[in-house]
Amino acid sequence: MILNRNGRDELRKTIAYQLNIVPDGQKVHINQELLNELLFETIVYNKETKGFFKLPVWSGSFLKKIDLSDVCFDQVSWLLLSESGKATAEQAFKDMDFDEDAYRVYTEIVKKIESNEQLKPYYVDYSNTNARIDFSKSFTEWFLEDEYFISGVNFYGVDLSYLDISFFYAIEDSNLGNTGIKVASLDERESCQELIRVSLENIDLSPFTLDAHSIVNHETLFNECNLAGTKLNITYHPDDFPLNSEERILLAHMIKKGYFNGCYINGKIIHSLEERKKIATEKEEEYHKLKENIITEVKNDILEQVILTRAKKQS
Repeated sequence: MILNRNGRDELRKTIAYQLNIVPDGQKVHINQELLNELLFETIVYNKETKGFFKLPVWSGSFLKKIDLSDVCFDQVSWLLLSESGKATAEQAFKDMDFDEDAYRVYTEIVKKIESNEQLKPYYVDYSNTNARIDFSKSFTEWFLEDEYFISGVNFYGVDLSYLDISFFYAIEDSNLGNTGIKVASLDERESCQELIRVSLENIDLSPFTLDAHSIVNHETLFNECNLAGTKLNITYHPDDFPLNSEERILLAHMIKKGYFNGCYINGKIIHSLEERKKIATEKEEEYHKLKENIITEVKNDILEQVILTRAKKQS
């Protein structure tokens, strides 16, 4: 490609704006070579070893209108654009795994991503795209030794049904809702080491039962995760939550945020606010209908008695 970095940025803005005229549900095709150069910035972090990684610098909700099914995601880092990623890169720079010039370019890219208000609260947004990602070919960060870490990425609605969550070392500040990702076990020895502030909305957790106290005390795989729609079975023992305790406050906060909507607590499903309003409306409508039926029946009964009495008098 003959475009420099500024030229690529200009083209990215033009395409994102032009995609506004594309109807929802339609995906446009862009030349694959061009698309790859727009989606990623490649950084050779060590000239001596020729080690490199790719940063997913161009993302946002608009990507759902571009066909990404043939995009190659080899050597893409799903960590380094996040807060944890910055700390990882900084340590690699101190350990001399990261060349000075490459580190400068990297930090410039991170600052640019951080200033993009449209991406927040995430750093990378592939939500509702048709991306097909072989995570086994992703970039493995220096400290992980062939294990994979996702941080700050929105994969909501991306098809990950071919994958079990145990593939990853850890996931934080990310969205895996409606991805269909499998969860075969909640045992940290057999699964992901930890999930921190991850949305798992509508991921099937129905085979599992966890204690509410262990959830809020981070004694499970889930640390402040959104479990809405997962059908997770939760046991709740009020005596485990002393009045005004930090645990009780956190549990109330998670319930208020809707993190347990669609889960079962002591066998009873937790409805969302919208569902509760709908149920209340339906009950109110049912009551008014019942009331009107009773009133109509009483009125008709009285009328029938009056007509019958008159008929008897006339006879």
